[in-house]
Amino acid sequence: VDAAGNIGYSSANTFAVRITGGITYVDENATGLNTGGSWADALTDLQAALMGADPATGQTAEIWVAAGTYTPTADTDRDVTFGLQDHVAIYGGFAGTEATRGARNWSSHETILSGDLDASGGASGADSQHVVTAPAETTGVAVLDGFTIRHGYAAGNGGGLLVRGSP
Repeated sequence: VDAAGNIGYSSANTFAVRITGGITYVDENATGLNTGGSWADALTDLQAALMGADPATGQTAEIWVAAGTYTPTADTDRDVTFGLQDHVAIYGGFAGTEATRGARNWSSHETILSGDLDASGGASGADSQHVVTAPAETTGVAVLDGFTIRHGYAAGNGGGLLVRGSP
């Protein structure tokens, strides 16, 4: 975190983002500035948007995600997950042009959260243990809406979604 409060994140690109309310856009096919400030400049990595969310402000940040397939990590670390957070609402099912959440059509624009880390096309022991997690600290203000979750591979429960004692 730098002096301005920006949270650094590294992947194929290096950038910093901080979300404190309002909308952050994610589109795996975006080619703009990768700031998350619009569909044209959408982040290409959902994990970057989640890491930049600042729920401490008490304002609900919305993350709008365009159709596509998103994995929790670009490498093979099975323990990395998409973590839900209080005051962060994540909405899928966008074409990548909508101006309102009500204009999305999640059945026509499937947005997939996938644990298929080895790109085998099916669940295997090399895939994410839990694609999405809701930690015990989540008090019920987290939102995950408009997604298909697939290819998690847990030894026990929660291959797709693991909820840890949330209300």
